[in-house]
Amino acid sequence: MGYLYVFITTLMFSLIGTCVTLAKSWVSSDVISCARFTFGVLFLLAFMLITKKKISLRLTGGAVWLGVFCKCINYLTENYAIANGYSFGNIIVWPVQCVAILLFSLLFLREKITKTAILGVILCAAGVIVISWNGQPLGQFFTGDGAISLLLFLIAGCGAAGFTMAQKMLLDKMDSCNLNLSMFFLSALITAAPLPVTAEFAEFSFPALFGLMMLGLVTCAAFIISAEAMKTIPVFVVTIIQSMNVILTLLWSVLFFHEPVTGWIIAGTAVFACGMVLVNLKKRNAAPRT
Repeated sequence: MGYLYVFITTLMFSLIGTCVTLAKSWVSSDVISCARFTFGVLFLLAFMLITKKKISLRLTGGAVWLGVFCKCINYLTENYAIANGYSFGNIIVWPVQCVAILLFSLLFLREKITKTAILGVILCAAGVIVISWNGQPLGQFFTGDGAISLLLFLIAGCGAAGFTMAQKMLLDKMDSCNLNLSMFFLSALITAAPLPVTAEFAEFSFPALFGLMMLGLVTCAAFIISAEAMKTIPVFVVTIIQSMNVILTLLWSVLFFHEPVTGWIIAGTAVFACGMVLVNLKKRNAAPRT
């Protein structure tokens, strides 16, 4: 069952860009961000009630608010960039998050970084640059939307990494369901605050509503299913398999939206996928000796 759980989460993550693209036909990106948190909270509450888990919100603490801030930044920038670009644009969030977590661990947790991990970082960076450049003339890249999208996805990846670090800081103090419920609840309130002024709506469509609900389901369910998978499969294997969701993301963009996936994008994806494998080798090699 462990590998089935990993496949399910990989599939969920690969659909994020597709769901945002569906939702943007009805609502603006700031509404999408708020809806991801709101539906995530509702699905998570339902799960906890069904499984009879005790609900305990934690609304104070530096680590909690660090996670809230980082996740808000992650969703707001990622959703805006996807809504104003291609559905596969967020594939570069994964290598950025991977590298950022490694650097955070090096700078703040004083973990050692291996030569293999350094090579992985270089490959991740190279892959992201190739995808963002996409064979354009450099002048066009720096004066067009490419550089802006790259910056937004870089910020989104750093936000996702900060959220992960905040989770690690709190896991020994509270269970993962209440941890995420607390952060998502606060994030929903924060992202909802400016909506009366900034929200934009177009004609309602059921595919757009489905996209919003699916984004909430991914927000809620992905970490729960991943935790189940890690009970029977090494974390290293789970991380590597899940990172391969970028291949499915590219596939959905072509099948559903006929978006132009060029050879540069495929090559860049292959490069950063190799880099992510090398970076995550650090986790396996750093396992405690028996």
